[in-house]
Amino acid sequence: QAAKTMISMLKPGGHLAIVDFTAKEDCERSMDQRFYKFWFGMDGVWLNEKQPAFLRDPKNGLSTQWYQEDPSRCPYTILYPTHYQFLGRKMGERRTGGDVKE
Repeated sequence: QAAKTMISMLKPGGHLAIVDFTAKEDCERSMDQRFYKFWFGMDGVWLNEKQPAFLRDPKNGLSTQWYQEDPSRCPYTILYPTHYQFLGRKMGERRTGGDVKE
């Protein structure tokens, strides 16, 4: 719901950048990914591999400019949970001029 709200607030040609933890896309059922889901869940943080897929879906009106998944060390731990970086641009024409015409 939050991602839909952010997209609706963007003007055509506007950019949306998100960096967040997620379950690794190609192996969300592996033991370490299941542990990270449990561990983050203990603090009320729910890793959701569906959010990056939602953001990259062109039906949402965003053109993906950049997407990357990487493990990174969690401070003060030995853990390396996966995070994603997403940059999208809202498709459509700008009313005030500019180069956006998709």
